[in-house]
Amino acid sequence: MHAEIDVYHLIRLDGDGAACRHHLLLKSKRPDFADRSDRQDEAIAANRHRRDRVIAAYQQQALARQCPHQHGVTLAGEFSGYPEGTPFYAECGQVPVDIWVAATRFGHPWIVFGMAASEAEFWQHLAENEDAAVLGPRRPARRVHAYFIIDADYTDQG
Repeated sequence: MHAEIDVYHLIRLDGDGAACRHHLLLKSKRPDFADRSDRQDEAIAANRHRRDRVIAAYQQQALARQCPHQHGVTLAGEFSGYPEGTPFYAECGQVPVDIWVAATRFGHPWIVFGMAASEAEFWQHLAENEDAAVLGPRRPARRVHAYFIIDADYTDQG
């Protein structure tokens, strides 16, 4: 049996024909599943479906109020783990965050991320985190300003 886990999705929203780019960091739950590959596939599909519904609701409600353009959606990265930063453990999101993001040895879309005052501090946090070390984070990290939400912020949508 595999337990329910938090999955973080870093989404890039690019304005159609406009010089605008927004980042959304969405935390969603991947449901638990039995040790059968078909159950794992179902859990992953359920998580992706929920993610897509929440992104659509966010675009229609929050993003539409701040930017008049239509936006293309790109999955910039995904992470399952325990990132550095208090906002990621609150019961609700809807806050801007500045995060450091690094690729991993597993390639796209797998990333590690966290909040830190500097890139050096970010790498120090990763060095102290055994789970992150297993992922093989790759230098350099890049700083991303994102709007953080959790799926529960938009559960009643769509």
